[in-house]
Parts: sequence; C-alpha cells; structure tokens
Amino acid sequence: MNAPSDPLARVLASWQVAPPSDPQFRTAVWARLRTVREQRWAAYLRQHAFASTAALAVAVVTGGWLGQWQAQRQAARDREALTVAYLQGIDARYAANATATSNPAPSAHQHH
Repeated sequence: MNAPSDPLARVLASWQVAPPSDPQFRTAVWARLRTVREQRWAAYLRQHAFASTAALAVAVVTGGWLGQWQAQRQAARDREALTVAYLQGIDARYAANATATSNPAPSAHQHH
C-alpha cells in the first residue's frame, strides 16, 4: 500500500481529464456510421483483402485438419469394431473371451 504522503498518489488523486468539446462529434459519428452501413460487402472485402484472405485460409486449414483428425479417429474405432466382429465370427474362443472380459465374473483367485 502507498503511504498517504506518496507524491504519486497525490498527483493521481488531483488529476482530472477535460477533453475538448466538439459540438459536431455526434453528427460526425452518425455520418461515418451511415457511410459504413451503405458500403457494400464486396467493397469491404476489397479494402480488407489481406485480412479476409488470411481469415478464410485459417478457417479452411483448421477445418480440414480437424476433419482429417476426426476421420482418422472414427476409422480407428471402426477398424477395431470390425476386427472384433470378425474374430468373434470365426473363433468361438475369442467370442467367449470377449464376453468374459466385458462382463468379468469374480474369480476365486482374486483377493481383496
């Protein structure tokens, strides 16, 4: 905490902002808003071509990367499900083992 005799605290406490008065400020703001509102979308894009192109490129690349990542995860899940279904179909021991691991029964060998 600053002591009451701190010169900076005294200066900050006495500081007052007095912006210059501009009687045309509101009129100028509304005129600018009307100009922007009347501006066409294509003209805005031309004026901001680099930023618009960069934003579009980032969105496309991010969307493509996330789509590929999600597709790879889904493909791995599908591959695992197909492998399990195939092995269960051709090997009764695998089917019995898969059923036993999905519903484990208490074993006589387990001690708590």
